[in-house]
Amino acid sequence: MLSRLCLIAVLGLSHAACDGSSRSLTGPTTDAESAALSLKSDHAPEPGRVAGGGQILEDAWRASFAGQARVLGGEPVPIWADGIQFDDVTGHWVIQLHHVSFAPANGSTFRSTRVQRLQFFPNIGQTGCTAGVRVHLEGMLDGAGGWTALVVVVGGADGVHDTARMRLWGPADEYYDTAFDFSSESTCAGAARTNLDDGNVTVRLPG
Repeated sequence: MLSRLCLIAVLGLSHAACDGSSRSLTGPTTDAESAALSLKSDHAPEPGRVAGGGQILEDAWRASFAGQARVLGGEPVPIWADGIQFDDVTGHWVIQLHHVSFAPANGSTFRSTRVQRLQFFPNIGQTGCTAGVRVHLEGMLDGAGGWTALVVVVGGADGVHDTARMRLWGPADEYYDTAFDFSSESTCAGAARTNLDDGNVTVRLPG
């Protein structure tokens, strides 16, 4: 995978959200604290989450995104392709359409106001791919409300790039899909996603 775009200053992401690591800011733990942490990790399932950012490039076209979202609670709802959906979620995403063929949104920025739901797909089971996630968003385009967006990302493995696809719907039936301008480079779990030319996405499955 390619170099990572953390964008911490823009989104307030923690180091863990950017690189998957965990860094203590309070010094070493005591034996009792270590035991408590071990017990928690053994018995408390980790909520699902996704974090990262990157850009896609092709000829004159350019689009980028950054964000994080996580499950707050609730029971998963089974969906197609052995996926699971959570509606009790939170997070924030930014999509920038620096140069695209869609005139109403060319040069614009989408900022989420609410994460509607997260859909995880843990059983991709194909070489070069790990888990996938679909992030459903409500938000504003250049400050104008009434827009929704869908970010689809699949983590790469074994030398395969992370891939992404972004779709936006406007209040006057506007519609844009990065598949209009960027070639499909998906190797698994559906089509129309494009390799990240810069960036990294981390998907942590629930459980």
